[in-house]
Amino acid sequence: MEPRTKYAIALAVLMLVVLGVRLAVTFQAEQPSYQSYFAVIQAESIRETGLPRYDDPYSYEGRRYAFSPLYYYVIAAFTFFVPPPLAVKVLPSLFMAGLVPLIYLIGHHLTKNRGVSFLAALFAGFSQALFVSASDAAPLSLALPLAAALLLSLLDLEQHPVRALLLAAALTFVSPLIWLFLAAEIVYLVILAAERLTISVKHLEAALFMFLLAAWYTLLTYKEPLRRYGLALLSESLPQSVRQATFAEFTLLAMIYAVGLVPLALASLSLYHTAFEERNRSIFLVAALGLVVLLAASLQLLPLPVALILLNLVFVILSAPGLHLLAVYLRKTRFEWLRRPLIVALLLLFLLTSLLPAIAAGLYPDISPKRNELLALSWLRDHTADSSVILAAPKTGFLINEEARRKYVADEEYLLIANPDAILADIDAAYTTPSTVRAVEITAKYGVTHIFMGSQEHTRYSQFGAIIKDPTCFPLVYRNPQVLVFGVNCTVEARQ
Repeated sequence: MEPRTKYAIALAVLMLVVLGVRLAVTFQAEQPSYQSYFAVIQAESIRETGLPRYDDPYSYEGRRYAFSPLYYYVIAAFTFFVPPPLAVKVLPSLFMAGLVPLIYLIGHHLTKNRGVSFLAALFAGFSQALFVSASDAAPLSLALPLAAALLLSLLDLEQHPVRALLLAAALTFVSPLIWLFLAAEIVYLVILAAERLTISVKHLEAALFMFLLAAWYTLLTYKEPLRRYGLALLSESLPQSVRQATFAEFTLLAMIYAVGLVPLALASLSLYHTAFEERNRSIFLVAALGLVVLLAASLQLLPLPVALILLNLVFVILSAPGLHLLAVYLRKTRFEWLRRPLIVALLLLFLLTSLLPAIAAGLYPDISPKRNELLALSWLRDHTADSSVILAAPKTGFLINEEARRKYVADEEYLLIANPDAILADIDAAYTTPSTVRAVEITAKYGVTHIFMGSQEHTRYSQFGAIIKDPTCFPLVYRNPQVLVFGVNCTVEARQ
């Protein structure tokens, strides 16, 4: 059997294994993740009306979402064959499994070595940040394989410029990540100029095309958020408390843990060799993307989870030339016999530091709602007035939207929400304050008629205050083994 055919079969088997493991982990939970219910909402709206739901009728004050709809149209198309909750569990894993052949092709472009490219594809399938990223049905699950395909096309831009432009357009319509590629192209051109290497006209043309297309589509889709937040759209739209809690975790050890020790070490070897020994244009381009992601994360212009996922992708790609350099070095010395044992040792280390933590993180018990939560929300839908307003933790918001079809105070989509910090502070205070007066003031402020207490509320708050201690004002109206629902009997004039 020819090596090409052998590796094609092995790659297909690896992709199926990655998909099977992802689906096995995903289906450990009966329901989609809390965040995935936003995709369910949009897919159902597209099926019913042909359009996404930009205006949310269940927000207590009314609100409008701003997002690129292409991903949700893909989900909606799939729901013609399977129910929406199943679609949002299967499709993200399918998209992410597509990274395996793409990383193999990128690795082969960088090294011309099928063996190390296959190992890089293995790293892509099971590295922690990339593995966990498919737990939510979010546009990122489709944007990542599109980003890898675009990077492969940019590495081969001279031969296939049209393919690169088409992929750039596709990524633009799915995710704002296209701006990172534009910045990476600029950094790449600066690196080439600094190294006194010839700058390709096609890269200049590609950068100009990406800028014009991304600027047009961003202004079209995110006009109102840009007017409100300016260029700090991704960071300023997050509440201060969420931003501080997220970026407080951005440490070197957290990054190593998320991206994996083995890909990071091999990528570092590749970067060192490129910086000090052999100038490689292709590695310069991949490194430029990593540098842009690091800079955006350090300036808090990119959400930390997204930054770690993208860094994981970059390090996995650069692990292929790093491993190739290591193999070539051993072949030139008396230690060539160590090559196979070293690969086995690296795989074992990867298993311990990336694969097992990735699967464990995917099995995190609080990522999806429990059946009893759905039963409680069904009770709310059937036994409360249409005008009812439910107080819950922000993570529960989309679940209430889909299952209870009642108004709620907040969810985790903070874009275009006025003063989200104050809203989050009020929600926290309502659950934890020992003062009945203060709790009633908050419920009156938002018109709350029912207070939901499920798994996310127990996770977010270590103890509860007046809402469980004052049955006169907050009577228990529903309970099951995992959920409590309280009514609101008291009211006072809310403080201004």
